[in-house]
Order: sequence, then C-alpha cells, then structure tokens
Amino acid sequence: MTKSYHVWTLSYDRLPKELHLPYILTGYRQPYKPWSYYVISLFHVHNELLNIWTHLIGCVLILFQIYYYHGLYSAEGSELRFTVIGFGTCCFITLFNSAIAHLLHSKSSHANYVIFMYDYVGVVCWGFGTAILALYGVSSHKMYEWVHPNYMLVQLLWTYFNFINICFSKLWYGHDLASKARKRMIVGGISLQGLWNFTPWFPRYFDCYYDTGCQLSSLNHITIVCISFIVMTLAFVLHQPERTWPGRFDIIGQSHQIFHVLVIITMCLQFRALYIDHQLKVNIHCKPEVQELLISILLLNIACIFTIYILSGTVKRKLGTKSK
Repeated sequence: MTKSYHVWTLSYDRLPKELHLPYILTGYRQPYKPWSYYVISLFHVHNELLNIWTHLIGCVLILFQIYYYHGLYSAEGSELRFTVIGFGTCCFITLFNSAIAHLLHSKSSHANYVIFMYDYVGVVCWGFGTAILALYGVSSHKMYEWVHPNYMLVQLLWTYFNFINICFSKLWYGHDLASKARKRMIVGGISLQGLWNFTPWFPRYFDCYYDTGCQLSSLNHITIVCISFIVMTLAFVLHQPERTWPGRFDIIGQSHQIFHVLVIITMCLQFRALYIDHQLKVNIHCKPEVQELLISILLLNIACIFTIYILSGTVKRKLGTKSK
C-alpha cells in the first residue's frame, strides 16, 4: 500500500488510554481491526514497527549464535553445547514473544493486557536462561558444587513468581510504563531474581582479588555483561529521548527501540562470556543436563501461559469490556 503512516495511523488522543505509550504522540495503529490488519502492519510505518523488527532480526541472530557456538563446543566434545541450547532457547523465546506482542497488542485494551502478559513470559524466560548460563557456564567451581543440587529448582520457582509479579504490576497500574510504582515492581522483581543469578559466579571476583596470580581484568568479559544489563535497564526506565522531546521520536529513536537493541547486544555478550570462559578452561566443571533444562523451560512456559488464561478473565472484569 502507498498510504503514508499519517493516514494509516492515529494520534494518542484517539485511542483508549490502555494503548498509549509514554511520550509517544503519533503513529498508533487503529484498534478493533481484524487480526490480519496487525499482521500486515509488519510492512507499514507505525510507532511499533522497529520494536517488531529489532526482535525478529534478533531471533535470526540468536539462532545463528546457537548454531555457531553449538558447533564449536560439539567439535571439542564439550558439554557446554547443552548450556548453549538451554540459554539460547530462552533467548529465542524472549525475542519471539516480544516481537509477537508488539505486532498484535494494538487490537484492543483487552488484547493489550493479555498479549503483553505473553511478552512477560519471554521476559522471565531470559532471566531463567541467564540462570542456566550462570550455573552451567560462568560459575566458580566451589559455588557450583554448593548450589548445584537445588539452584535450578529454586530459580524455576522464583522465575514463575516473578512472572506473577510483573502481571500484577500491569493489572494494578495499567499499561502506563511511566508509572513509578509499576516500574518499582518490575525492576525490583527482576533485580531480586538477578541477585540469585549472581550466586554461582560473583565469588570469582573475590577469589581473583585475593589471588596474587589473578588480575580482575581477566573477568572483563563478565563485567561487560553486567554493565550492558545496567545500561539496558536505564534505557527501559528513563524513557529518553522521547521524554525530553515528546513527539519527535514516535517512529524512530524512542527508548524502547534502544532497549530492544541493547537486549540483543547483551544476549550476544552472554554467549561470548561463556565461550571466553571455555577458552580459559575455567568452566570445565559445568555439567549441564540438556533434558532437565529443556523440561524446566517447557514447564515454566506452560505454567505462565496457563496463568495468562486464568488472568484473562480478571482483565475483562478490570476493563469492563469484552474481548474484541
């Protein structure tokens, strides 16, 4: 179609408040259209277009990372290929779910709530994947032996409850990403889960500091991942540059697009960190069980999707409308 996005889309004041994005004034797709309209919007200009495509391209990139690194580890007979499968699967789910959510959520207020809960499955799945990487990729030997028996089970439960936390943050405070209370719930829950992810590998910094033969720079590959997580989080919470210049970054340059790019960069840095530790032979103690990891990922996704089904009724009651 040759119509400009100004004709094909709407401004924020013509939409239900649940469909508003912080400081984004124009470029909204029309609500209450057939699902095919939103699928076709993949090839139209609107304020979610880059959010969709960054993650779709990211999915392809992650599949390449899995293929590339799995081949390297397999050629050496390393069991870390199973870490790549588990972690990579979680990364792919995260990006795919987000792409679908940004593609379809504009249909209605009810669809926005339910579809973004589907997105949250991906959000927590990446947290679970990071836990897989932490234990079966970059952990210290002593901490691995100590936490290994129960670490993934605790992480599985923690991840699910974090999903519940994020869902309720939306149910209580709506889709307003600028809400400070909602941000505290989301960032707080994810940060607490992240602290548990620190457990297997953070002691490596202390061990290196007190080891005269070790330099902290040898852990730069892990430190860079941590810095990337911090920068990514800042992009999510600050809403810059659109907060300072509302309306100027509606289509290109908004913070959520930057956040998506940083997510993909962080994932790639995580793959890199695993491989550097493999080259340094400091993770030879890691013995991932691919069947256990994949079953855990499957159970997590089933539990989350079943929870969405239950909460969809609560969403209808909250909005006081029927699903379109």
